[in-house]
Amino acid sequence: MNERAFQAKLKLFIKILKREQKFLVLDDGESLNGIVPQKEDFLLIFDKYTGEIGDKTKMLIQEIQELQETNLLLTQQALAYQKKMMDTIQHSLEKQENMYVDKHRTQSQPKREDIPAAIVDQSF
Repeated sequence: MNERAFQAKLKLFIKILKREQKFLVLDDGESLNGIVPQKEDFLLIFDKYTGEIGDKTKMLIQEIQELQETNLLLTQQALAYQKKMMDTIQHSLEKQENMYVDKHRTQSQPKREDIPAAIVDQSF
């Protein structure tokens, strides 16, 4: 493959990365699933290229690196947001559960651990 053909492949890869970035911003996980195999297809092409690398090719590679960094940061941000949401929901559910238990327990209803084992009929 000559440098011009390699540059064409790099440009196609840049388009894929820009689409990936758009899907990350839109939080469109379903569309992101289709991007990963497309990116994987380019790995073999990039690994096997042994031709010339001119200034234009270097610029395209630099753009790819920048897009990859941005997409990685967007991915990390989305994961952090999802984790925060899950933690908040879990904390809220725990609070509600505790409020429900405390609200419906009366003085005449002791906690299970307060019942002495000697009172429990174990004759079954």
